[in-house]
Amino acid sequence: MNTGRYGPVCWVVVTEIFPLSIRGLAVGVATFVNRLVSGAVAVGFMTLIDTITEAGTFFLFAGLAVCGFVFTLCVVPETKGRSLEELQAELTKGQGDTAVTSPTPLEENSRSVSARTDTGTDARGVTLER
Repeated sequence: MNTGRYGPVCWVVVTEIFPLSIRGLAVGVATFVNRLVSGAVAVGFMTLIDTITEAGTFFLFAGLAVCGFVFTLCVVPETKGRSLEELQAELTKGQGDTAVTSPTPLEENSRSVSARTDTGTDARGVTLER
């Protein structure tokens, strides 16, 4: 049982870290790379044990786990209690206007509803006069 461990964290992070405009493709690529690396570890594990012994293999994977832990502490942002828009703003900070922004489904819905009415505001938020 993997309850309370770090196994599922990679799946949560990849769904939260990419902007909505590329999320589907990015999660697909991340999943492909995850499976590719997992397959390489499975195929090469016995050869690795024969080459650097069981203890060497253990310490190699322990070292990689420590590197992953340090990377997570230093680079991966905390996502708890934060909206996707806040995360996107933090991750694209300092990149100028190159950030891809897309409206949330609620914003998109409110824009399309207000654009269809002849009272209230238009899609840009400008008050319409009668």
